[in-house]
Amino acid sequence: MNITPINKKLVEQSFKKSIDTYNNQAFVQDEICSKLLDVLIEKSGTNFKNVFEIGAGTGLLTQKLINRCTIDSIVLNDLVPAMSESLLAIGNSVKTLDCSFIAGDAESITLPSNCNLIVSTSTFQWFEDLSSFFEKVWNALSDDGIFAFSTFGPDNLMEVKMIEGNSLSYPTLVELSQLLSKKFDIIYLKEEYIKTHFKSPKDILQHMKQTGVNGIESSRWTKKDLLHFTDAYQQYSESENSYPLTYHPVYAICKKHKQEDK
Repeated sequence: MNITPINKKLVEQSFKKSIDTYNNQAFVQDEICSKLLDVLIEKSGTNFKNVFEIGAGTGLLTQKLINRCTIDSIVLNDLVPAMSESLLAIGNSVKTLDCSFIAGDAESITLPSNCNLIVSTSTFQWFEDLSSFFEKVWNALSDDGIFAFSTFGPDNLMEVKMIEGNSLSYPTLVELSQLLSKKFDIIYLKEEYIKTHFKSPKDILQHMKQTGVNGIESSRWTKKDLLHFTDAYQQYSESENSYPLTYHPVYAICKKHKQEDK
C-alpha cells in the first residue's frame, strides 16, 4: 500500500470544484457532523463564548453549531477562499453572533487566541503533522478550552484503497490517543464504521468527485482506468446494483491541560 503525499494545492482545487455538489453528496459527512455535535453537547454543554472552526467547508457543521449552541463569536476557516460567502451568510443569519472568516491552511495560518472551543470535522486527514498542529491548538485554547473533532481511521474508503493501492496516512485510534494525551485530557475518543451503498462503481467515483475526497488524484482517469476500477470493484458487490463504500470516522472530545507539562 502506497501512502500518498498530501498536495495542499490539489486538495484546494478538488474541494473548490465540489462547492456546488458537496451538500447533495456529503450525506456521510453530514451524519458525522451531527454525531460529533451530539457528543460535544453531551460532554461539554452548549455554551461557548469564542469558537474557531477549522475546515468549515460549505457549513454543514457551522449551521448545526449555531442552531444548537449559544456562541458569542465564531471564526470560520477553510483552505478554499471561495467558501467565505456561504459561510459568512450562515454565521450572519444570527444577528447576535459575531462571525468572521479566515482563509488558508490551518497548519500554516495564525489561529485565533483564547478560544473556548476549537472544532473541526472531516479535515485533519489532509494535515501533514498532527503532533505540531495539536500543540498549536493547545496554544490557541483558553484554560479548560475544548478541542472537538472528527477525522478518519485507516480503513476509510477501504474498497477504493485496495483497488488503487494508495491512500492517505490515516492515524489509528491508539496513535491519536498518544498524540492527544500529550496536551489534552481525552474526554471521548471512539471510532465507527459507516457503510454506504451505490448502484455502480461509477456512482462511487462520482460521489467521491462531488465531495472532493478524491483530492489525492492528480491526473485524469482514462477509459482504461475506469474499466479497470469498475471490473475490480465487482469483488465487493453485495447484490445487483449494490456496491459498498466504507467510511471509518473517529470522534474526539478533549480538554486542554491546565499545565503544558502535565
